[in-house]
Order: sequence, then C-alpha cells, then structure tokens
Amino acid sequence: MNLTDKKGYSIKTTDYIEKMLSFCETQGVSINLDNPVTIQDKLAWLNIYDINPLKTVCADKVKLHEYCKEKLGKDICIPIIKVYDSVDDINLDELPKSFVLKCNHYPGSDIVAKDKNKFDFEEAKKSLTGWLNDDFAFKNGFEAHYHDVDRKIFAERYKKELYNESIKYNFVCFNGKPCFIQVVYDGFNGEKHMNYYDMSFNYVNLVRQDFKNNTSFADKEPENLSLMASYAEKLSTDFKFVVVSFYEVKDKVLLGEMSFTPMSIAFKYENDEDNLKIGDMLNLLKIDVYCPCKDEIKLTPFMIDYWKAFGNNVNVYIYDSLSTDGCREAFAKHDWIKVIDVNADSLDDRDLLNIKNESWKQSRNRNVDFVMVCDFDETIFSYNKDILYRELLRMKRDGYTIIAPLS
Repeated sequence: MNLTDKKGYSIKTTDYIEKMLSFCETQGVSINLDNPVTIQDKLAWLNIYDINPLKTVCADKVKLHEYCKEKLGKDICIPIIKVYDSVDDINLDELPKSFVLKCNHYPGSDIVAKDKNKFDFEEAKKSLTGWLNDDFAFKNGFEAHYHDVDRKIFAERYKKELYNESIKYNFVCFNGKPCFIQVVYDGFNGEKHMNYYDMSFNYVNLVRQDFKNNTSFADKEPENLSLMASYAEKLSTDFKFVVVSFYEVKDKVLLGEMSFTPMSIAFKYENDEDNLKIGDMLNLLKIDVYCPCKDEIKLTPFMIDYWKAFGNNVNVYIYDSLSTDGCREAFAKHDWIKVIDVNADSLDDRDLLNIKNESWKQSRNRNVDFVMVCDFDETIFSYNKDILYRELLRMKRDGYTIIAPLS
C-alpha cells in the first residue's frame, strides 16, 4: 500500500526556523541547529531538515489507521465511527449514545459526549469549526508535519477508561528502536505525573521541568508490555524519532497517537546532563553502505570502527565472495552488518561493476540520507570523526544530493 505519493512537504520548512526557535526560547529552551547535541536540538533539526511525508500520514488521526494496518497487519487504533468534511455533515441520529468528536489534525481536540441527549452540539460545532480553520503546524512555534494533513472531523468510540483514570504508555523510539517508556498518569484526586521506565519496566530517574514525576506512585506495569514494545518497534521503523502512545483497556492494546515533536520541542529535563545523554541516543543521519569483500580480515577491525563513527543508524551490506579468513565471523557479531553471499571464488571487474551499479537501489524506499558505494578499503576520510559527522549534517541541511570525491 502506498500511503503517500508525496516526496516532500508543500511548504519550505526553512522559512519557519525563526518561528520555531522563538517559541522554544519563550519556554526557556535554547536550540542550536548548527551543532545539534541535546535532544531538543536534534528534534528541532529533524523538524526542519528531515522531510518525511509519512510523518504527516501518522499525524493524521484518520490515516494513522491505514498506517497501523500496513505495519502491524491489523488496526489497533480506537475505532472510528464516521469521518466528516465539516460540522454540517454530522448527524447525531447516526451516532451511538456515547461518542467522541475530534479533528484529525489537531491534538487535544477531544469533545466527549457521554450522553448525546444532554450534549451541547451547537457549542461543539463552534469549537470544531475553529479547529478545522486552524493550521496546527503554527499553533506552538512550528511543527512541519501537521501542515499537509487533509483536515477532517471524525467520531470515535467512547472508551470510558480513557477519560476517567487515564494511563498512557509512551514508547520513546530512537532510530526505529523503543528505548524507554513514559507512563503518563491522569487520574483521580488530581494526581498527574510522568514517570520513566526502561524496557523491562524498571524505574528510571528522569524528570522533566514541564511534567513532574512521582516516585511514591506505583505505576501499573501493562499486562501487554512486550506486545506494546513489539508494536512500537514495527511502527517506528520509518522514523529517526517518534513517541508511540498506547492504552491498555481490558487487557487490549490500543494505539493512541504517534508524536514527532513532543511538547512542540519546548521541554527540558531538570538535569542538564540528561538533555545531552538522551540527545546522544538519537542519530540524525541514516546511512547505507555497500561494498564487496574477499578475505579482508586485516582491514575488517578498522572498517568496523570507522562505520561505528556514524552512530547507531548505519547499515552496512557486504557482498562477500566466499571469504574464509574470519572476516565473515567478525561481521556476524554486529546486527547492522548484513552479508550477502556472492557465489564466486573471486570477483572480476564485471561483477564489481554490477554490485556497485545495482546494490544501492534497495535504499530508495528506506528514507536514507546518504548511500556509500565503495571498495572495502574506501572511506570518506577525516582526522576528526565529529567534524566529518557535522559536515555530513551540513550537506543534508543544504540539500546536497551527491558528494564528488577529489581523489
């Protein structure tokens, strides 16, 4: 299924850098796009320079159902009753006694009708019309992926468990892997908190300035923790960063939303070091490397260390010609190195040319920033790996499509 035929966004994101930066500044968050190191820097960088139309698909609460079906083989979102183009299309007689009205492009636009016979429909129509006419991309600074959502109203099944004592499990995913969990509790007696847990549901001491934790509150571990983690990994594969939110209702997992710019990026952890440590978990560049190999054990340790310098979002594809010197065993220790067997004792010039001309094509639909096709002993060299990484970020930012080698 092709969920989007778009190659980019309909607006030039760089025109709105100042709007994003100034909003964050008003919330006490300073952003450095030239040398992004904190989690806030990196989310802001992705917001402007990581143009991925699938973010718009997933920001759309209606199309999210299609994306969920494609990735999981089934729709685990809260069931939709009907979708409308405007408030004039809503017929209350067609709706059950209890329901929720929302706008698909506008987070937080929930209007709950517990009993439609007591529902103030006229007031609801005013709110819905206002949201339909409001571009959420510019609501809090600038969040690019919301702009192209085809705005709709939809009626959703009312789940009382989500509106009484609400427990939301946010799986924070970096480069396609869920790394930790935020438990957002909004319950009785005014208790609200966000506690952090690792993937085994052990408490992690992370505290955000905008949303306090509560160490004395025993958050409920979800019955379906491993299932949620599996879903989160599958749903996050197309993105460098995403927060995948689930609810657990009567032992059933429901997908709530997928967020790419949490709190419009205007959040901070109380410990400044945590902003850096979490930033280190996110790699801004996705790089694929393709190269042929035949008995290269002497070079293998150096090349593995070199590729590691690009972070945790590099995939290396080795076209190996029946090596027997131990390099295949060295590659097998790293799950980001894939060995493709070439059944020949040696590779002639025609084989090498074919590998270099054809191998890279599998990266076309993988949202990759850079593809390197080279001999095993070839690299983009720099004495300082940090400078090399920043230079690649600059090239991505400035729209480079090919790097011409000088030698």
